[in-house]
Amino acid sequence: MLNRSSTKQDLVWFVGQIRPLFRYQLLSMLLIASSSLMFLLDPLVLKWMLDIVLPGGDLRLLALCIGGLLIIYACRLGLFSVGRIINFRTTQRLTFRLRLQLLEQINRLSADFHETMPVGEKLYRVEQDVDQVAEFGSFVPHLLQAGFNLLFVVSAMAALNFNLLFVLVPLLVLAAYVAFRYQNQLRVSSKVAQQRGGDESSFLQEHLASVIQVQILNREVGQTETFRELASARMSALNDRNGVEVSFGAWYMAAIAAGTLAVLGYGGHQVLAGALSIGSLVAFYTYLARLFDPLYSTVDIYARFTRVRASIGRIMDITQQVPTVCERPNAVSLPRRNSGTVRFIDVSFAYRKHPCVLSNLSFEIHSGEKVALVGFSGSGKSTLAKLIIRLHDVQKGAVEVDGLDVRDVTLESLRASVSYVLQEAILFDRSLEENLLLGCPEAADKEVHDALEIAELQDLVCRLPNGLDTRVGPRGAKLSGGERQRVILARTLLQKPAVLLLDEATSALDTPSERRILRNLSEYPRHQTVVFISHRISSLSWVDRILVLHKGTIEEQGSHTDLIRRGGLYASLVSRKAAAGDGRASSSPAPTHANLPVPPD
Repeated sequence: MLNRSSTKQDLVWFVGQIRPLFRYQLLSMLLIASSSLMFLLDPLVLKWMLDIVLPGGDLRLLALCIGGLLIIYACRLGLFSVGRIINFRTTQRLTFRLRLQLLEQINRLSADFHETMPVGEKLYRVEQDVDQVAEFGSFVPHLLQAGFNLLFVVSAMAALNFNLLFVLVPLLVLAAYVAFRYQNQLRVSSKVAQQRGGDESSFLQEHLASVIQVQILNREVGQTETFRELASARMSALNDRNGVEVSFGAWYMAAIAAGTLAVLGYGGHQVLAGALSIGSLVAFYTYLARLFDPLYSTVDIYARFTRVRASIGRIMDITQQVPTVCERPNAVSLPRRNSGTVRFIDVSFAYRKHPCVLSNLSFEIHSGEKVALVGFSGSGKSTLAKLIIRLHDVQKGAVEVDGLDVRDVTLESLRASVSYVLQEAILFDRSLEENLLLGCPEAADKEVHDALEIAELQDLVCRLPNGLDTRVGPRGAKLSGGERQRVILARTLLQKPAVLLLDEATSALDTPSERRILRNLSEYPRHQTVVFISHRISSLSWVDRILVLHKGTIEEQGSHTDLIRRGGLYASLVSRKAAAGDGRASSSPAPTHANLPVPPD
């Protein structure tokens, strides 16, 4: 992650977020400031009543005082209420904008970011951290109100008796010193609490998405214990933060309370000496009591800001990330109806600081050719597909589609022409038709019918209670694994890509179904280039060419029959499978279902 920003950087970022909403904030501030002016008047009316009206016994003036106080209270309440409504709606707009910006940034970030940051952590930042920042935005008018109240109250107190006000100065300095001493403790405790919350959210998201697997493994107790530890750590961090905040508030207000006692003592002495009227002392004490509100609000807002700083830092960790895969300024669009030729030119690639997965790799896949990639786990098969669709960029060499370096074309046009189907079939909790049309919302009924036919989904559609309008459940849970993979395949075909990358995309299908679908795929459309990654040797009879990868290089290539005849690595893989008793390997073009063995680490 990025280095933590300073307080100034946090404030600059925060101000930048609220600037588009400033006119609403300004209106809210003006209303609340006007409410604060009303806050200033009633002690003066009270002083006038005690010093002049009551001693004079004038009932009309007394009624005028009461009426004046009523008008002051009504105006103060009305102005503040309208200001709060505007402020709330502004806060909701701020929340919406922040979440939208954060989601757009997450969508821009490259695969290496998403492969290293847990989903629960990203979710916590989009929801909880944004809420913290937006909530603090709602406190900006309160902070200004506290500032206005403090300014007005101090001004009125100075006008009443400057000597009494001067008594408070050393104690206000002491209060500022207390805030300074607690600053670091508040920041650290808030940061730890946010981190523990993110850890708990990440665990819950992962656990709830995999609860059936947890039951299968009989690990309910172990998972519950892990959650207990994470939740306890979060609770402890929250308690620590609360303890620091309470201690800070107690010491801060103790300094102010000491000032109150000093004012009462000195003010009482001046009344006895005849230098101050009782009405003035009562008004001064009323202002002093009201000084507590803005000061205590300042304490609360200060504590909240330390929490917000942690959230701002976590949000900025994402917003300041630069995608490792990004478009060049002069990127061009790949023609939509391109031929689908793929070429690797002296390509080397490694994930972060890991050893090279691919090393000086060069080969070409011709337009319309059906090519299979095989090899041991970790040989670089999936990496090749990710480089073609540009989930990662090569460190050396180039990957070309139709003669253009994929780094020189726009991501949108590249991914409109190249489709990548993963082993894990990701569906959304929507209708079957909506899931199918995600890749091509404008697809005609005939095109949908053809895609369903190729993926052999007609029977499934007939069995579903509402046909294509049936919701498939969270992550497609109402469908079997093989059905989900066929839906994904049909969805991809509707995109009509020039290059189709299938990465174990039929692994959940039974062998007869897989053979039929792959036969359909090889016949329609014939001009489509297909790169097929599979551990099933039996799935390779339909391809034009097999590339055998080993330690990041192409060990051999050719048809199944040619590779068996050569007796190289491919033949060894088939023989090992046969020796393991998992299938019948032979020199025929269609060996039976087999999975490549995985070598020990």
